[in-house]
Amino acid sequence: MTLHDIPTPPSGLALILRAAQAPDADLVELAQLVAREPGLTVHVLRVANSAAYRRPSGGEVTSVAQATVMLGLRTLRNVAVAHAVTSLFRREVLDGFDMNLFWEDSLRRGCAAKILAQHSKLANPDEAFTVGLIQEVGVLMLARAGMGRSVQALRTQTSAERLREENRLASLTHVDAFLQMASSWGLPQDLVTAVSLHHEEDVDHRCSGSARGLAKVAMFADLLADVAQTMGGVDSLTRIAPVLARNVPHVRLSDLIDELSAEMERQSRDLEIRIHAQPRFETLMVSASDALQQLSQSYEALTRRLEDLIAEKDSLSAELAAKNKELARLVRTDPLTGLLNRRAFSTSTSGETDGRPNQGLGSMLIVDIDHFKVVNDRYGHQTGDDVLVEVARILQEANRGRGDIVRLGGEEFALYLPGIDNTEATSIAERIRRALERTEMRARSGHAFRVTTSIGGTTLRGAVSWEELFQLADAALYRAKQEGRNRTVWDTRLS
Repeated sequence: MTLHDIPTPPSGLALILRAAQAPDADLVELAQLVAREPGLTVHVLRVANSAAYRRPSGGEVTSVAQATVMLGLRTLRNVAVAHAVTSLFRREVLDGFDMNLFWEDSLRRGCAAKILAQHSKLANPDEAFTVGLIQEVGVLMLARAGMGRSVQALRTQTSAERLREENRLASLTHVDAFLQMASSWGLPQDLVTAVSLHHEEDVDHRCSGSARGLAKVAMFADLLADVAQTMGGVDSLTRIAPVLARNVPHVRLSDLIDELSAEMERQSRDLEIRIHAQPRFETLMVSASDALQQLSQSYEALTRRLEDLIAEKDSLSAELAAKNKELARLVRTDPLTGLLNRRAFSTSTSGETDGRPNQGLGSMLIVDIDHFKVVNDRYGHQTGDDVLVEVARILQEANRGRGDIVRLGGEEFALYLPGIDNTEATSIAERIRRALERTEMRARSGHAFRVTTSIGGTTLRGAVSWEELFQLADAALYRAKQEGRNRTVWDTRLS
């Protein structure tokens, strides 16, 4: 994203910046340039008469020429930059963007930079203040580009979180936006470098000279401002603690926070920036404690939710396993009788009769209900279904768990009896036939009737395929029907 609405810097500032950065800069010329800008003149005189620059004699500085000499070239340049930025944008109204809060946040970074520069001796405190004051101007540039509501919503997040979200929303961070504005305005390179690196912790390897100290102080200031801006957020406290321990080990965070509040109150009066009452360290710690408690509660709730989800997953897994098992059963089962279906039966028995030498003995019975079509025609298909269910029950009683029973389809059933020879298998077949012959069936209409069955069987000894075994038993069934039905016929060719 490229910013297309970067405002033009005030003409006076442009002249002052050029003059201040010239190798042969002249303080008299600079004083004349400042005097042409009424707003900047007031600002320069206010700074010159502040506690930081007031002369021992106590006399008030009343002329720009005096102020220019007192402040010096670099300080005058920094004051001009700060004045230009604040005066140009302060009166803007942007949709969804709180301009007063923005300047309060900017002032917080400026004051934090000044305090940390004083403690660390890494940079000139006044230059550090200028860097801190302008290091968030890129946020303002994003707001002017139509992202006011978005960047406003990010205000109470840590800087690292804001950068990630800005990049996600616009493929541009507030640092990138500042650099575009700085290039357009021709801002001093040392200030630009410091601002561009204020989110980087490896500043030592990124720049040198005065810019290095300014950049490090700007980074410290950003972390300190985050503590206040996030109201003692856990992440902000975690990030700043080791940085302070390495760079200003003699200063406590509580003292820095309270110094920051006092400095902001002073600077807000000098710069006429309206701010809210600033939080003291104790207030931030109470907020941090509350946040930790909420985090702990959230963690406990999350843990409970996770445990619930795991239990739910286990329950769903068990339910799924049960449903898969039931589905597998349904795929293998005849829905009317509950017996195996033909496909499942062939799969089951083929493992018993696949020709391996140790599969040497087994018998196959095929049972067919005689004249079953007459039952359906005379008593109806519901009664026919009742007969099939009763036949399945009798087959199960006779089988006694010896082998597999299947409904082949229609009125045909089959039993495979592993390890059963022809004598015992014939006895089982006859027991089935006689039991069915004696069983009184009853139609849905109440009419009683009986059915008979024809049974064909065979016994294997040695290796034989399931298909061959079935064909021999089926051939025996065919002979039973040909010989008058209601009988058992046994094929002894494999015996």
